[in-house]
Amino acid sequence: MIRVLIADDHKVVRQGLRFLLSSEAGIAVAGEAADGVAALEAIRSLRPDVVLLDLLMPRLDGLGVLAAMRELRHAAADPLSQLTPRETDVLKGLAQGRSNREIAKALSVSEETVKSHVSSILAKLGLADRTQAAIYALQHHLVPLDQALGPHEP
Repeated sequence: MIRVLIADDHKVVRQGLRFLLSSEAGIAVAGEAADGVAALEAIRSLRPDVVLLDLLMPRLDGLGVLAAMRELRHAAADPLSQLTPRETDVLKGLAQGRSNREIAKALSVSEETVKSHVSSILAKLGLADRTQAAIYALQHHLVPLDQALGPHEP
């Protein structure tokens, strides 16, 4: 079975492609994405065999998605690639010594959402606590050392 991801910002195009592909034996639509960022997240999580990719999409165009897909080839070797872009932002906040409240305010999300992201980060990276996560982020150069665990603006 060939698993296909459809990435196009036009819902009608996605629906039409889904209809056409679903009628073909040996092809399954693994998922859909309406923009480039969502396409990358779907590629990471769904691991499709084929991506039908529109070149003109919001947030990240098709060429940007293609470029990012080249880093994804080595995803198994890089645990950071398991993180969503939002989880990476939260991890950077941890490395900067920010509290959940400060991270939530900076990212315009609730503290509960940040707590959920922190739990997910710890699980994905196999870490025990926020301190280990902050050290991990520093070791992987997610933030410059002069921004790490120091004074910062809320």
